[in-house]
Amino acid sequence: MSFNTSSAKTSLESFENHYEYDASYLHEVLDASPEGFEAFSKFGDMGMYRKTLSPEVFFVSKIAAAQTEDCGPCTKLNVRMAREAGVSDQIIRGAMTGKGLRSDLEAVRVFSIAVAFNEVRPGQVEEMIDSYGREGLAELALSIASMRVYPCMKRALGFDQSCAVASITI
Repeated sequence: MSFNTSSAKTSLESFENHYEYDASYLHEVLDASPEGFEAFSKFGDMGMYRKTLSPEVFFVSKIAAAQTEDCGPCTKLNVRMAREAGVSDQIIRGAMTGKGLRSDLEAVRVFSIAVAFNEVRPGQVEEMIDSYGREGLAELALSIASMRVYPCMKRALGFDQSCAVASITI
């Protein structure tokens, strides 16, 4: 089965409209290299993989990691996705500010930031395994790692101005 560029454009536009997200950088990849876009599109599945983690744990991780990349649109996108998954505004606000989270969610937030900044302290990995199991740790790793790729793509393609940190109202 061959890659359908027209279908990919339609899906990308639908995603942009649904989440109010500017994916101009992905249109650039699709136009320049449909095969490259096809390969990259599989990354989205990896970044959204969640089997054992609750939506709250998953999105606290994604939002905290997105903020480490100084990418306002990526953070906003994950806030919208978190809301769509039923995560409360209180938890989303806590993920963004570090205030008012339950201790288990604060531990996820701190861990996600530590991983993103390569500052994991002794015992943090084991704490996540104790709380979420090895499968949950793997899901956290995928979540955190995925947040680095999109801003990196934007910057590499010259769309770094679109990463500007914007105010996000919760």
